[in-house]
Amino acid sequence: GPPGPTLAGLPFFEKLVGFQQQYGRGGQSVSNALQTNAMLLDKNWCDLLHQYQWLLGVSLDGPEEVHDLYRYNKEGRGTWRRVMQSIELLRTNRVEFNVLCVLSSANVERAEELYKFYRGIGVDNLQFIPLAEFDSAGNPLPYTISPRQYGRFLCQLFELWWPDRRKVRVRFFDNIAEALGARVIRQFPPKGYGPAMDLALRSAAGAVVVTLDCDNTYPAERIPELARLVLNEGYDLVDASRLRAKPAAMPWLNYLANYGFALFASVLFMRRITDLHSGMRAYRKAMLDRLVYTPDGAALPVELLLRPIKLGLKVETVFIDYRARIGDSTMLPLPSAWWTLKRILNVRFR
Repeated sequence: GPPGPTLAGLPFFEKLVGFQQQYGRGGQSVSNALQTNAMLLDKNWCDLLHQYQWLLGVSLDGPEEVHDLYRYNKEGRGTWRRVMQSIELLRTNRVEFNVLCVLSSANVERAEELYKFYRGIGVDNLQFIPLAEFDSAGNPLPYTISPRQYGRFLCQLFELWWPDRRKVRVRFFDNIAEALGARVIRQFPPKGYGPAMDLALRSAAGAVVVTLDCDNTYPAERIPELARLVLNEGYDLVDASRLRAKPAAMPWLNYLANYGFALFASVLFMRRITDLHSGMRAYRKAMLDRLVYTPDGAALPVELLLRPIKLGLKVETVFIDYRARIGDSTMLPLPSAWWTLKRILNVRFR
């Protein structure tokens, strides 16, 4: 915890990494993480953290007037400006970091202000922990928050975070998902959409892997139907196509691009293909484990559909309703179109 780790000095951590390299077994993966108040970070620290892909947690309790209320140096001066300088240094040197916010009486009633502040400075990985300290008689100290305050903060935060859930991680909500039985897959360091999807597909443990976007556009109630087609009917892949006709919820530009690319692929693969980009599919896990594809880059679902078709595997299409999106799309049209064309041609001619 801060400030202890960095006070140990950079040579200590250089020696630690050296021991890991010296005594680590072949094929072994080691992950390192460090929590700090960021007061002592400099370029040399950043070089080490970046080279060995350390995940850094930076303590930042909100805007300047909030953070500096309880975080100040031995001269009594606030540390916010120094922490913000360290964050810029981390970004400049491409060091992955998240922010840890301690919730006290100073900020627990300011959920919206905190969230907008962190999003405004580009932070997309957040942790919030309650401050709970008591005197010798067991009475809470003035800055300690109550369970009710903490719960209210989390409820307000959830409503703020939900539209951004595809772009922002909140550790507490990950923990809830895991407690309810979900398996949360974390990719570190972040490598983009394709590698993230590949990691999720490879990490699945069931006989069938069903994918769908978490933006309310796909009918989750049809998951059992797709799974049955794989388990009982012998299909290796079931594509849930959105394009029986133009969906009302799909912009015309997206529809025309999807239709055109699907028609182009249909000609090249001599099979009617209606939707190359559907985010809802059921895959036989054994098929995925054998499938060779390129995860890097955009438009990975295109290749995940066309590779099995080229191999002559059993692929089925069912039509689904496509609903209005909750939240904003993160798709970049031109790179997505380029990668779609590239994947179609690569699968067909290589």
